[in-house]
Amino acid sequence: MRVLRLQPNDALELLDGAGHCYLTRIVSLSKDRVTLREQAQCFVPPNRLQLSLIQGLSSADHMDFSIQKGVELGLNAFVPVHCERSVSRIDASRAASKQGHWNRVAQAACMQSGHPWLPRILEPMTLQEGLGWAASHRDAENAPKQLGAMPLQLWMLDPYASEALRDRLLASAAEAQQSTPSVILLVGPEAGLSDQEAEAAKAAGFLALHAGPRTLRTETAALAAIAAIQATWGDWADAPSARWLCA
Repeated sequence: MRVLRLQPNDALELLDGAGHCYLTRIVSLSKDRVTLREQAQCFVPPNRLQLSLIQGLSSADHMDFSIQKGVELGLNAFVPVHCERSVSRIDASRAASKQGHWNRVAQAACMQSGHPWLPRILEPMTLQEGLGWAASHRDAENAPKQLGAMPLQLWMLDPYASEALRDRLLASAAEAQQSTPSVILLVGPEAGLSDQEAEAAKAAGFLALHAGPRTLRTETAALAAIAAIQATWGDWADAPSARWLCA
């Protein structure tokens, strides 16, 4: 593997995780110190589409992958939940350390992708707590909405649902372009949500949607849905270099 070695006069882009970007150039560097000269700075507003993922706990590698790729795709919040069929279990003594690990995965993904907003990574919780988290956001966000504004969407992926994610997106595309859409997406673990969990999600206001005729792995399903939502409602039409037009 080739190792990139930075040199004086190389350009670096720094991100603070809260929308601020700094274009800098290396003045000098040593083993434990680097001196930079700032050339420009810019604030990148949050993506018009706010997207959160409630993910059923799966294997460690799958969780890291979902966070990494989700952040690259513009995820705003990641909520890991214990489900009946989760193969991975995280007890209270490990929750904080696991959350710290996931935050580091998210930070690395922001650095790699140039995503200037570090997503919120929550500690593992029960599915019922995750549904309550979603309901609190729905109530808080929908209450002050202006007349005609788009309400928060609560969706869960279900391979047996009667409505397609694609159809739901296309049906509301015009409305989403004129508003500030927010989506909380629920995806089960490797073996999916149990019937009781799916019913609890529906009772909490989640709409069941399918992602096509094939059964997808949990990490594939989540990322495919995020990509579809971003492509239809999000910022995929924005050029990455546009942030420096405001510098």
